[in-house]
Amino acid sequence: MKTFEEQYLKATNKEEFRSVISLLKEIVRPAFIILIGQYADVKILNSAEHGYDLVILTDEERSLPAVKVRNYITKKLPGCQEQNLHFYFIPLTFFNTEYFHNYFFYKILQEGVLLYQKQNLPIELVKHNKFRPKRALKKIHYDRKRYQELGDIFLSDAIKHLEKEEIRSSVFYTIQAIRQYLLDAVITFYGFEQNDAPRLIALYSLIRCSTDYFALLWEGDTESPLDFLYKLEKQNISSRFQRKFIVRLRVVNCYIRKAHELGLLTDRLYNERIEILQGMVAKENQKVPKSVTDLQKTNDSQKVQ
Repeated sequence: MKTFEEQYLKATNKEEFRSVISLLKEIVRPAFIILIGQYADVKILNSAEHGYDLVILTDEERSLPAVKVRNYITKKLPGCQEQNLHFYFIPLTFFNTEYFHNYFFYKILQEGVLLYQKQNLPIELVKHNKFRPKRALKKIHYDRKRYQELGDIFLSDAIKHLEKEEIRSSVFYTIQAIRQYLLDAVITFYGFEQNDAPRLIALYSLIRCSTDYFALLWEGDTESPLDFLYKLEKQNISSRFQRKFIVRLRVVNCYIRKAHELGLLTDRLYNERIEILQGMVAKENQKVPKSVTDLQKTNDSQKVQ
């Protein structure tokens, strides 16, 4: 990991980073604070939502919600040059346990900038060379499969109900499809599941920072993605439990189109991550003997010597 004093960090931001670190230490108990994203030149985060992307490894299992921390810091730093603050709170024990098959965690240690480290920690940070791309490849395929399949099933059901003009059911299943696709994108990118049944807006907020195409999701529509997802959250309940439910047919068609577009983007994200991991596995395979026979020959030659 790189250090805070590396020259590539913008000099104008160094004091601001120090202020953010001090405020984080006031409101949470960080074990490590690591800068990723554009300011650290970490390529894994390539989004139009540029800003301060900070990974906070904590020595506690639970921490304050990121939105509360962000609100606290922006209130204390009203003149902050950078308005986009993104925080990723991860328990240190979980980070160490999951690191060997988590590509996102691997990139944090490979390219991140260490801004702060707590002294006398009872747990050490995992070593950088522990990452295993083969295991990461298997895990990402297994983890995202159920979300992707559920998303496709829900979307198919939504279309079938729409053809029968069963608007209430069509909207309900479309919302479930969007939720599964967002969960799919989050677990593909970050490598671990979020809390149970998270809100659509929370899932979108996590994934829109990942790539430009997620930041530009549903661009050109009359309403913003946040407004759209907020509306869906309310309709998720009313489509099931309220007698009065009025949504026009063209609006439902729009919902289904957006769900389909989201599903295509999650596939794109998955394929990109698979390609990266397959490349790492190929490089790893070049470093070992090609076969068991070659390995036996190497051992035999060493015995002769």
